[in-house]
Amino acid sequence: MNNKVKLHVGQEVIIAQTFTQEHFNRFAELSGDDNPIHMDPEFSAKTSFGRTVAHGMLLYGNVSKILGKILPGPGTIQISHDMMFPNPTYVDEEVKIKIKVTTLYPNKNMARLETIITKPNGINGLQGSTLVFLPHSGKPFHPKWGSEEKEVKYAEKSERFFYKGFKIGQSDSIRRKFTPKELIKYQNLVGDTNPIFNDPIFVKKMGLDDVIIPGSLLGGLFSCQLGTRFPGRGTKWLKQRLIFLKPVYRNEEITSKVEIIRIRSEKHLLNLRTQCYRSSGDIVVEGEALVHVQDVEPK
Repeated sequence: MNNKVKLHVGQEVIIAQTFTQEHFNRFAELSGDDNPIHMDPEFSAKTSFGRTVAHGMLLYGNVSKILGKILPGPGTIQISHDMMFPNPTYVDEEVKIKIKVTTLYPNKNMARLETIITKPNGINGLQGSTLVFLPHSGKPFHPKWGSEEKEVKYAEKSERFFYKGFKIGQSDSIRRKFTPKELIKYQNLVGDTNPIFNDPIFVKKMGLDDVIIPGSLLGGLFSCQLGTRFPGRGTKWLKQRLIFLKPVYRNEEITSKVEIIRIRSEKHLLNLRTQCYRSSGDIVVEGEALVHVQDVEPK
């Protein structure tokens, strides 16, 4: 815990990865997101995708794996992650995952890194950036978590109040806790060996009470809701901003809520506020999603 991670702006790592249908199925089991665009080749063939595509949070989980294993390395904690999914990542398609250091904040022991997943044809399946707390600083993790980030500026203007049965202010909530067994299944699926997710002794030295839940599993709660419940099956996830305000520990029950805050009917788009909170009401994850709902199954 005494050796600081030495990074420099421009430092990067690139890893090849291929996602199979088994990866999709296993992530669906963990997250609850069995949206047919990920699971059902016949359904997907009738959409603009043409075949099954990776979950956005499965892509994010593999980005997180590199952050916690290679760059910056074991002990890295994410403060926030902004991501776009400009193009689908298809089943059995080899992609390149790139992590690149763009900004260093030495006084805060933080860094910002670019995160990109590139398809074989050179276009991106995921692009974004993350703010992280660097490991091995020799001092406990900053207690204010996502307060280092600016508050989410939610979309304000809506072209319509109703669209395809959806309306401004409509919401959906689910409750969930992640067990130690589920964390092991996640680590086996993604290969994320970051000790903040599996080493109670390590995290105690960082000032945490226990191992924490990976951001991609917390984001997977939104994935489950958006893709299976609200808006529903056939939803396409285009953007997601996540700010991790407080740690979420294993066996801790949290509520995930998504709420429509903007409708753009001519583009078939909905903006939704996305939050996770404890039974006490404390918000632990804050963010906003943008989804395309043209292919959503009628309710």
